[in-house]
Amino acid sequence: MTRETRQEEIRKVQKDYKLFYVLILGVIVLGIGVWIGASMFKEDSGYGVNLFTELLGIGVTVFIIDQLRAYRDKGSLKRRLVREAGSRSNDIAISAVSWLRAEGWLTGDDGLLQDKDLSGANLQNADLKGANLQNTTLYETQLQNAKLQGAEMQNAKLISADLCGAGLDKDSNLTDAILINANLREARLVGANLTDAKLLKAKLRGAHLWETILKGADLRSSEELKEARWLNTANLEDAIMHFIDLQDTDLSECRMKGASLCRAELQDANLRGANLEGASLHMAELQDADLRGTNLEGAILLGAYLEGAHFQLRETRAWSGWEGKLEHEHVQPATVLTGATLPDGSKFPNSPAFEEMDRFTIPDHRDFPKTLQKINEIRRAMELHPIQS
Repeated sequence: MTRETRQEEIRKVQKDYKLFYVLILGVIVLGIGVWIGASMFKEDSGYGVNLFTELLGIGVTVFIIDQLRAYRDKGSLKRRLVREAGSRSNDIAISAVSWLRAEGWLTGDDGLLQDKDLSGANLQNADLKGANLQNTTLYETQLQNAKLQGAEMQNAKLISADLCGAGLDKDSNLTDAILINANLREARLVGANLTDAKLLKAKLRGAHLWETILKGADLRSSEELKEARWLNTANLEDAIMHFIDLQDTDLSECRMKGASLCRAELQDANLRGANLEGASLHMAELQDADLRGTNLEGAILLGAYLEGAHFQLRETRAWSGWEGKLEHEHVQPATVLTGATLPDGSKFPNSPAFEEMDRFTIPDHRDFPKTLQKINEIRRAMELHPIQS
């Protein structure tokens, strides 16, 4: 244990048992006073000693009672501020939050709003930077334009909460948070940690997702995700995104290893260079999607529609230049399909022909009708036995 850690523990114990130390101090002062009085009045018959002791006892008693009253008043103030922070009046709630911050009761281990129920509170524009909101219930709470940078919100319940325009950043921790049906339109989630968060039916139109960590997050039926900003930089590994609408979305270079995209709408999506290794794309709509350079190793495309999708089964190289001068080589990486399960249930071959995916993508291909029939049969069977997440 380091010296700093030891000192922190000592300070915490002193703070937690402050009243106990005050009482002990009072007893010690009283004992010392009695001893001094006895020394001062040792020749006295007793009157002087008794008088001194009585006066000292009264003084110590008044001090202890005053401390007890202050302790009780502080406890009452804490309860009142927590109660007011959950007010439906925006002015009252913001005033309470400001007071909590001034007293040092908003952040860190001393944050009084952790584990509390702030359902229905009007915290619009509130300064909650660094606030400890772990396990806090924020059902239908108004958090529009609130400052939440660095907030600790692990296991917080933000069901139907309105975070439109709220600001979070890379120091904001919403691990395991429940944001079901939450309004996150225009929310700034830049670099925020939403690992394993529940975002079912969340509204994400215009949300800033630059380098946001959504690893393992449940985004099933989230609305307007395709209109979120900078989604291609987000970490969506192992995320659950069944029925998600990502049509015409830029997902190039996106990290979606192990993601579950069953029945996802990915028509015209840009998936160039995206990592979908081991991803589940059962019955996904991938018509006209750009899959050049995409890593689909071990991915499951069973029942997926790929008509018009663009694959690059061989790496290509080309030189670019100016006025006949070759300047640099441009490499177009191949789509990785090693071990992938194709839409008709077959496995991608180890030594594929150049036209291997044409029967899934080109309607005029001689095998396209037969392949499509097989895919539709698979889809009907899967309708009867849906994929369990």
